[in-house]
Amino acid sequence: QVQRWLKSLPVVGCTPRYQKPRTTFEQDKRDLYAAAELLYETEWRQYSFTMALPWMIAMGSIYGAVVYASELWHLALAGMGLGLAWQQAALVGHDLGHSSVWPRQTSEYLGLLWGNLLFGISASWWKLSHNLHHAVTNEYDRDPDISLFPFVALAKESFLATKYQNFPPAMKKFVKAAVSLQNVTFVPLLMFFARFYMAFQTYYLCFTGLHKKV
Repeated sequence: QVQRWLKSLPVVGCTPRYQKPRTTFEQDKRDLYAAAELLYETEWRQYSFTMALPWMIAMGSIYGAVVYASELWHLALAGMGLGLAWQQAALVGHDLGHSSVWPRQTSEYLGLLWGNLLFGISASWWKLSHNLHHAVTNEYDRDPDISLFPFVALAKESFLATKYQNFPPAMKKFVKAAVSLQNVTFVPLLMFFARFYMAFQTYYLCFTGLHKKV
């Protein structure tokens, strides 16, 4: 319908498909545009390795933990390898969540497989949270990726957030005390509680029906 409507409009002028650049700057600009357009195309040789890498690290870590479990340092090394595999999987999951690898529907199916199976969190929860983060990036009152109360405040403006203002006085005192120690507690919280928090959010999303909004 749009094409038929456009054809019914009067022609007011034509732009040639190609005009020879008049200056070196114009030619360089065209070359830059051409190179930039390729950035939106998947480099399959590189990305095939990127997608295979987490699986290889994970299988190697599991094999090491099962076969060489006699020494504690073997298990520690296998655990670090598994953590590295999860981190690499998260990078691929980020690209799939943005539908930047394959067309949207294919990326969504692979994101469910990748996030839910390999990484262990809901791809739907990630998309719901991360899309909101991109819509209101770094807005202290609405961006879920920087709303880390009661233990972490990323800026002074965080204390202006509605979430903090609605806390009772005792909770506000606790938040201020916890935030004053965030230089010590941030890494332990990230290491020991962040993953459990993401798992909790996964179940919360499923049981509350919020996944239907994704």
